[in-house]
Amino acid sequence: TMRNGSTLVDKTTNVTANFILESGAGIGMSENGTDIITSASTILVASSQSASFGSGDSGRRLVFDALISGAGNIDITQSTATSGYTGEIILRNAGNTFSGTWTVTGGILTNYASGSATPAAQAFGTADFVVSDHGILDIRSDFGGPTTTSSLTLDTGGLFDLGNGFNYTFDTVTVGGTALAAGTYAYGNLAPSLQAFFISGSDTITVLTGSIPEPSTCGIAGGLVALVIAGVCRRRR
Repeated sequence: TMRNGSTLVDKTTNVTANFILESGAGIGMSENGTDIITSASTILVASSQSASFGSGDSGRRLVFDALISGAGNIDITQSTATSGYTGEIILRNAGNTFSGTWTVTGGILTNYASGSATPAAQAFGTADFVVSDHGILDIRSDFGGPTTTSSLTLDTGGLFDLGNGFNYTFDTVTVGGTALAAGTYAYGNLAPSLQAFFISGSDTITVLTGSIPEPSTCGIAGGLVALVIAGVCRRRR
């Protein structure tokens, strides 16, 4: 069990252990290259707890083949940006059941690694996503479906990559404080102010629930309909 901001700094190629992360504890790396938390490992971040996965610097790859579970918050970070925010946290275990929130504030969260098996959308579990600051969410597979409960929130500085050739489905999507209505969106369908939160490409995002019109809007619409009906009735008399 790790807690109170403690961090395991991975300096070897492969690490195998069972982790319980609490109170901001984290797993990171300090050297260039690719490090792997092996498939024989488990990571639990329980509800109301927080943890972090950090690549440390540009171009590094910290791969999680471990089974990740819990309903807490996992922050994806990159503390140094020698050549941009290109450090990667890579999820590869299709059995992950994590149902909390992936908060991407620095570097790239993805389910892809060169030479690995076909990326699995299940590697993200059923969690929500919040992307901000210098974070990038890069999903390399179709994601979600008609029963998904995952939400996507893109805040200032956060980016979602639409250049992978896949389709993504979320229960709700909020971009720069704007909740998207239910429907399917391509990059070109978005207003320029919203496009700034995406890396352009041909991918699509489907929103299941979407925003609900304000009561005042519904009232105006209902009033207009009533006026039209009343006018028609008068003409028929």
